[in-house]
Amino acid sequence: MFRLRSLCAAVAFLSVVFMAGCATVEYVGQTYPRTQYVDYYFNQEDIPRDYIVMGKAIASGSGSAIQDNLLAEAKMRGADAILIQQFGKIARGESTDWNSYQRKNKNVKSEHGRENTYVQEISRVEASFLKYKPTARKCE
Repeated sequence: MFRLRSLCAAVAFLSVVFMAGCATVEYVGQTYPRTQYVDYYFNQEDIPRDYIVMGKAIASGSGSAIQDNLLAEAKMRGADAILIQQFGKIARGESTDWNSYQRKNKNVKSEHGRENTYVQEISRVEASFLKYKPTARKCE
């Protein structure tokens, strides 16, 4: 019985890790009560309401995991909207492979090889988390 629970817990944990993908979000700013819906904007002029910038976030990783993790972080921090300010790719690391082989031919020894260098790039997004200001109600 205990093993079955442990197995179920492990499967659940791995499922969450797998679905989260390979992306991280760093956030600095204020936190409000959790929100259900978050709007996305790519241009400041498109935001229809008055707002305050509650914080800044930097997300990095690969694929749609960036957007998913950024959205989850915004909801958790209580943001009403995300303003994407910069998007691009950065070099994360470099690795070099060297393959060599030796050939012996009548007292002549020679070494040949091939070198491949790989640069890994990841996506990076800089965004502001926004909190809408309350709208004033008209008294009639």
